[in-house]
Amino acid sequence: MSDAKEQKERIDWIEKPAVEILKAHHATADIIAQEAATTNLTGLLAGVAAGLAYTGRR
Repeated sequence: MSDAKEQKERIDWIEKPAVEILKAHHATADIIAQEAATTNLTGLLAGVAAGLAYTGRR
């Protein structure tokens, strides 16, 4: 019985930090996705503005 209890404690000891690391990675991935969306929108708007400026010059 002692071995089973020790094994469970060891697994819990390993799993808790692993879960925290996965949560941190998930949060980081969300931030990166938000930043990527903002960057894409900025690039698109800059392209539209450049196109309008070019058209306006002609």
